[in-house]
Amino acid sequence: MDVSCEHCGRRYQVQPKMSGRAVKCKVCGHQFTIPHAESSPLQESAANMPIETGVPSPITSATNDAPNNNFPTASEGPSDKVMRLVAGGMIIGSMLLLGLNHATAVMNDEVYLFALALGPFALTLGIAGLISPNVLRAAGKHGKHLPLGYKSTAAAFGLAGLLLCLLLVFVVYPLGR
Repeated sequence: MDVSCEHCGRRYQVQPKMSGRAVKCKVCGHQFTIPHAESSPLQESAANMPIETGVPSPITSATNDAPNNNFPTASEGPSDKVMRLVAGGMIIGSMLLLGLNHATAVMNDEVYLFALALGPFALTLGIAGLISPNVLRAAGKHGKHLPLGYKSTAAAFGLAGLLLCLLLVFVVYPLGR
């Protein structure tokens, strides 16, 4: 039997014997009751959505106030796929920016501080975003709900970007040479 989360629309296949049980969606953490075997309008409206195999997590008690560790929900920002695309774009963009800056340094003996300042930050945060999109979210406006661990990781990658920037400005392309 197919059921859908009322909050995010994620579809699950469950046994008919689960009818009437309270469960928690694995994606968004929303608690809902599995309807009885007859078809519901929600199931019919979600007929074209992909089905996740498995069963949503049963609720252990009526007062289950455990925090939801599935970050983020649809209302809290872009999906992981979108965040990884943004991270990949940051990496490619910073590599192009730093590569063009190096080419102008070799050919014209000129460097652009904008490229040396922005490139390393975009590169390090882009790498962090590919590893875990929540680190990139924590560095931006969609990370307010994330735990301190993600925010401190984003800060560490930002600090690494600052150190790379200083290395480029004072060692690789020294000012006033």
